[in-house]
Amino acid sequence: MDLRIVEFLAGIRDAELVAFFILITKLGNWEIVLPLSALASLLLIVKKRLDIATGLGVSLTGSFLTATVLQLLIARARPPEELRIIIENSYAFPSRHATVAIALYGFLIYVVLQLVSARFARNVLITILVALIALIGFSRIYLGVHYPVDVLGGYLVGLLFALIGVSVSQNFDAILARVPIIGRLARLFRLR
Repeated sequence: MDLRIVEFLAGIRDAELVAFFILITKLGNWEIVLPLSALASLLLIVKKRLDIATGLGVSLTGSFLTATVLQLLIARARPPEELRIIIENSYAFPSRHATVAIALYGFLIYVVLQLVSARFARNVLITILVALIALIGFSRIYLGVHYPVDVLGGYLVGLLFALIGVSVSQNFDAILARVPIIGRLARLFRLR
């Protein structure tokens, strides 16, 4: 079934859509994700929200490391090369792009819910973030570098760590109480 879906999408590819989905898939590349997450973390720290910045770091780091280890352990091959638009050399399951899409953009939904009070702006931002998550995952299948189950697996890993990141953010004071050095550093740099 997985292969049939990839073959079907390969059969109906369109040059403009390929270009569009190549652009979309880049939003899950580390060349974009790292600077974007660094910028988000910096803005959160400036707003004295070390709790949320830490949760974002946990979400991204945990999801990336877990997806990488799972890829190495499962060692699932990607779709056949003749179906791929992009050359990828790592294993397929889980899709790290899909993992990172939820770990970053999904966690940013939490940030929006916490920090954006204007209802219209909050709804627009959440809609954009949800669309990005869906489009990044679909782009990996459309471009022939993942099977649907790879993307689903990536979404689940990313969701798990986004939720862990939210939990870290919400329980940050309790974590600071258990790890005093972090609390002292936060106070020293006036981050808390």
